[in-house]
Amino acid sequence: MTPVEGSLYREPDGTIAVIVGGAPIRFASMAELIETRYGNAQWTSVPKGWFDALPDQPRDGSYLRDVANGMIHQMAGGKKRALTWDEWSALGWPTFTNVPVDFLNTIPTA
Repeated sequence: MTPVEGSLYREPDGTIAVIVGGAPIRFASMAELIETRYGNAQWTSVPKGWFDALPDQPRDGSYLRDVANGMIHQMAGGKKRALTWDEWSALGWPTFTNVPVDFLNTIPTA
Protein backbone atom coordinates (compact mmCIF):
# COMPACT_ATOMS: atom_id res chain seq x y z
CA MET A 1 0.00 0.00 0.00
CA THR A 2 1.34 3.41 -0.96
CA PRO A 3 0.90 6.10 1.71
CA VAL A 4 -1.24 9.07 0.70
CA GLU A 5 -0.02 12.53 1.64
CA GLY A 6 -2.05 14.08 4.48
CA SER A 7 -3.88 10.83 5.27
CA LEU A 8 -4.08 9.14 8.66
CA TYR A 9 -3.03 5.53 9.24
CA ARG A 10 -3.31 3.32 12.33
CA GLU A 11 -1.18 0.32 13.26
CA PRO A 12 -2.66 -2.55 15.35
CA ASP A 13 -1.05 -1.23 18.56
CA GLY A 14 -3.17 1.93 18.24
CA THR A 15 -0.43 4.22 16.95
CA ILE A 16 -1.86 6.81 14.56
CA ALA A 17 0.23 8.86 12.14
CA VAL A 18 -0.34 11.42 9.41
CA ILE A 19 1.77 11.12 6.25
CA VAL A 20 3.86 14.20 5.44
CA GLY A 21 6.40 14.13 2.64
CA GLY A 22 6.21 10.34 2.63
CA ALA A 23 7.01 10.06 6.37
CA PRO A 24 4.64 8.96 9.13
CA ILE A 25 4.32 11.65 11.80
CA ARG A 26 3.08 9.80 14.87
CA PHE A 27 0.67 11.26 17.41
CA ALA A 28 1.60 10.76 21.07
CA SER A 29 -2.04 10.59 22.18
CA MET A 30 -5.63 11.10 21.10
CA ALA A 31 -5.45 14.53 22.74
CA GLU A 32 -2.55 15.46 20.45
CA LEU A 33 -4.50 14.15 17.46
CA ILE A 34 -7.40 16.42 18.39
CA GLU A 35 -5.12 19.41 19.12
CA THR A 36 -3.62 19.00 15.65
CA ARG A 37 -7.16 19.25 14.21
CA TYR A 38 -7.65 15.64 13.16
CA GLY A 39 -10.24 14.77 15.81
CA ASN A 40 -13.00 13.73 13.38
CA ALA A 41 -10.78 12.38 10.63
CA GLN A 42 -10.93 8.77 9.51
CA TRP A 43 -7.85 6.56 9.33
CA THR A 44 -6.85 3.49 7.40
CA SER A 45 -5.66 0.45 9.33
CA VAL A 46 -2.25 -0.89 8.31
CA PRO A 47 -0.21 -3.92 9.42
CA LYS A 48 2.20 -3.83 12.36
CA GLY A 49 5.55 -2.31 11.37
CA TRP A 50 4.16 -0.50 8.32
CA PHE A 51 5.38 2.87 9.63
CA ASP A 52 8.91 1.48 10.11
CA ALA A 53 9.26 0.87 6.36
CA LEU A 54 8.70 4.58 5.62
CA PRO A 55 11.21 7.47 5.91
CA ASP A 56 11.79 9.09 9.32
CA GLN A 57 11.61 12.69 8.07
CA PRO A 58 9.41 14.46 5.53
CA ARG A 59 11.12 14.88 2.17
CA ASP A 60 12.42 18.22 0.94
CA GLY A 61 9.70 20.49 -0.36
CA SER A 62 7.12 19.34 2.19
CA TYR A 63 5.11 22.00 4.01
CA LEU A 64 4.31 21.53 7.69
CA ARG A 65 1.95 23.76 9.66
CA ASP A 66 2.29 24.51 13.36
CA VAL A 67 -1.31 24.62 14.60
CA ALA A 68 -0.27 26.53 17.73
CA ASN A 69 0.67 29.66 15.78
CA GLY A 70 -0.32 28.94 12.16
CA MET A 71 3.29 29.20 10.92
CA ILE A 72 4.06 27.14 7.81
CA HIS A 73 7.51 25.57 7.50
CA GLN A 74 9.19 24.26 4.37
CA MET A 75 11.47 21.21 4.62
CA ALA A 76 14.90 21.43 2.96
CA GLY A 77 17.96 19.31 3.72
CA GLY A 78 16.37 17.75 6.81
CA LYS A 79 15.69 21.18 8.31
CA LYS A 80 12.63 23.37 8.54
CA ARG A 81 12.40 26.99 7.47
CA ALA A 82 9.52 29.19 8.57
CA LEU A 83 7.89 30.98 5.67
CA THR A 84 6.53 34.48 5.80
CA TRP A 85 3.06 35.09 4.38
CA ASP A 86 4.65 36.76 1.35
CA GLU A 87 6.98 33.79 0.72
CA TRP A 88 4.14 31.28 1.01
CA SER A 89 1.90 33.29 -1.31
CA ALA A 90 4.77 33.76 -3.83
CA LEU A 91 5.05 29.95 -3.93
CA GLY A 92 1.39 29.79 -4.93
CA TRP A 93 0.00 28.82 -1.50
CA PRO A 94 1.24 25.21 -1.56
CA THR A 95 -0.70 22.61 0.38
CA PHE A 96 0.49 22.09 3.95
CA THR A 97 -0.16 19.41 6.55
CA ASN A 98 -0.87 20.09 10.22
CA VAL A 99 1.68 18.34 12.42
CA PRO A 100 2.04 17.92 16.18
CA VAL A 101 3.98 20.81 17.74
CA ASP A 102 6.21 18.38 19.65
CA PHE A 103 7.26 16.75 16.37
CA LEU A 104 7.88 20.09 14.69
CA ASN A 105 10.12 21.08 17.59
CA THR A 106 12.39 18.08 16.92
CA ILE A 107 13.29 19.28 13.43
CA PRO A 108 16.34 21.56 13.27
CA THR A 109 15.78 25.07 11.97
CA ALA A 110 17.54 26.12 8.76
